[in-house]
Amino acid sequence: MATMELALTALNTEWRALLPGCSAQLTGWAEAEPALAGATDLDGVLALIRRRPDEVLTALLRLGAAGDPLAHRVVLQTMLGMLVRWGAGRPGVLPEAISELWLAIVEYPLERRPRAI
Repeated sequence: MATMELALTALNTEWRALLPGCSAQLTGWAEAEPALAGATDLDGVLALIRRRPDEVLTALLRLGAAGDPLAHRVVLQTMLGMLVRWGAGRPGVLPEAISELWLAIVEYPLERRPRAI
């Protein structure tokens, strides 16, 4: 299996494993960040991002910065499709691009750039 396929398989397997059992954490998220209210699972959070990207991504980035790596992982999942399209035809770049995207998410300057995330 190619490096790109391995990276995507690993991320998708991890995502499927994260889906069940997050309801208590999502309740806590909604209490801390009202923008996340209404999501009953992680796919629901992805749906909220599609409807209100800046508001929901800001909430997730704040949660991540406060020490919740799952919040950052949701942001990564949101951007994964775009990253795959960007790397189309260049399968060797995807693993490094995923790493760089993770760093950009974790280090995102929310105070300087709260819009067009």
